[in-house]
Amino acid sequence: MQSKKSFFNKTIFKKNLTRFWPFSLMYGVFLLLVHPFVLYLNIQSAAATYGTKAEAQRRIYEIICDSFTALTEPVSVGIIAIVIAIAMFGYLYQSRSANMLHAFPVSRTELFVTNYLSGLVLMVIPQFICALFMNLTILGHANNVIWAVWAWLAITFGETLFFYGLACFVVMYTGQLPVAPLFYFIWNFLYLGVIGLIDALAASFLFGVNDMLIPMDANPLTPFIYLATKVGFTSSPKLTDEGILLYTNGIHILLVYVGVGLLLTAAAWYTYQKRGVETAGEFISIRWAKPLFRWGCAYVLGVAVAEFIFFVLGANYSYGRRVEIGFTIFLALFAGIFFLASQMFIDRSFKVFNKKVLRECGICMASIAVVFILFRTDVFGIEKHVPDADKIESVSTNGLEWSDPEDIAKIVDAHQAIVGDRKHLKNSIRNQESAWESEDFYSINLRYQMKNGKKITRLYTFILDSENEVTASIRNLNQLTADPDSIKRAQFGYNYDSAQIKISGAHLSYADGWVNEGTDDAWLQYADTNVLGNKEELEKLYQAVLTDIDNGALIFQYSFNGNNAKKLNGVSRYYASLELDMIINGNENRYVWLELDTKCNETIKTLVELGAIASADVLMVEE
Repeated sequence: MQSKKSFFNKTIFKKNLTRFWPFSLMYGVFLLLVHPFVLYLNIQSAAATYGTKAEAQRRIYEIICDSFTALTEPVSVGIIAIVIAIAMFGYLYQSRSANMLHAFPVSRTELFVTNYLSGLVLMVIPQFICALFMNLTILGHANNVIWAVWAWLAITFGETLFFYGLACFVVMYTGQLPVAPLFYFIWNFLYLGVIGLIDALAASFLFGVNDMLIPMDANPLTPFIYLATKVGFTSSPKLTDEGILLYTNGIHILLVYVGVGLLLTAAAWYTYQKRGVETAGEFISIRWAKPLFRWGCAYVLGVAVAEFIFFVLGANYSYGRRVEIGFTIFLALFAGIFFLASQMFIDRSFKVFNKKVLRECGICMASIAVVFILFRTDVFGIEKHVPDADKIESVSTNGLEWSDPEDIAKIVDAHQAIVGDRKHLKNSIRNQESAWESEDFYSINLRYQMKNGKKITRLYTFILDSENEVTASIRNLNQLTADPDSIKRAQFGYNYDSAQIKISGAHLSYADGWVNEGTDDAWLQYADTNVLGNKEELEKLYQAVLTDIDNGALIFQYSFNGNNAKKLNGVSRYYASLELDMIINGNENRYVWLELDTKCNETIKTLVELGAIASADVLMVEE
């Protein structure tokens, strides 16, 4: 009689549940403590705090709705997923266990499916119990949002499918138990590490790159962070007649992750079919993954260690050929070291110095040196990249933000001039120590906000040692920052003259004396005060600021110059700053920060009238 083919084994399933239920219990206790128990305590606290039943019920409702916006937390799901995956497939890490189980009349597919479903059940049961207790906790307080409890369960289950699929695949990747969680978390945060190294290299060796070349924002390749920020609940800011409205967000993103998780599960099953029993105890159990591990360690760790050493040495990479050559040598050297070290882990032996490995190591060292040289010579066009003016929403320059198309065009022209003469400008400050002391030393910080939501930042430091296009562009920018109308556009919006601007608040911060004056530990003591006044009085303060701008008191040429700030400004500055909180056209909030100087007569006079300061004498002038 033909035997029946099975994909599920009840005996193994029951055995898994009876062996590993403590993991499920600990996970369940965690969920109950951080969700329904904390919510219950907050509800009881609100009920005891507020005087009337109506006030208490309103606050309880707000607490419940607020809790849902922070309810989804994929970190705990990700952690329990790798723990359960290791528990379910841990027998693959020991030769005796692996040989024994695979000697039974059970197919590998049957083993994989049974173990996979066992782990899934051990995670889903605590999640369901948590949802049930959440439902009971809010019952009678916010019945119209009970649906969100079960929406949370669905979201958490979707995250479980992704992380458990990834965990199962990683478990098949290695033959050693300690390595599995290590690889699991490396895969979850590898993108951030690589991007951080690229940003560090760019800031060190590319002229003008001082910040994140590639923003380290939430990215799909960092699922812990991306799921936490993109998937979950949002709520309406105010209590409406229908209550606080809750919405789910990022469900389409979650579905993509679910699909990826199922694909990883299938890949784990396929890998299990091909995995040899004899790989138990090996560092990496998949043959094709071994070169990826070798080269990955060489590139990532080689760059990281070389960067760290040069950072400790205090080398300024951008301004010296010797430093660049030295870094290339160190980069290749450490790449080779980590290549051979990774091979030692793979072979579990120090005897890896054969012709084949050494040849591959040499190729790896040469390739990383070539990649760095290509990166340094800017074959990717990073140094010479200037965004198109029509694609820019706004650009800020050391405290000023420009959104008028004409102003943006002038700044882009100056940027083009700097990029066009970058070789000469880089050579002008190779001796950095004397460059900082030069009266012709300039520092220009550009931050572009693009219309597509991206941000581009550049910081240029150089010496203008001759009359050229860059010098002319800097003069044009200084004229832009000295023009009163341009300053108003930058500070209050390019349509400030036609907009309805309301000052909703003002804050003054100023230095009112030295602490430990005359000693090496001297520092300025600051006083902070809110400028109080009604609508008309705050409007008067705003008009005083406009008057001082027209009189040339609040010009911003120092934004484009390092040591010549006082000479260009023509005034001494107070150790004082004024922040204006503005509402534009009834819905746009804008915060303007102004650094006061000794020519700000109208502004200081108005501050005295409003009682923010007793007189101008309390402000300290910069020496």
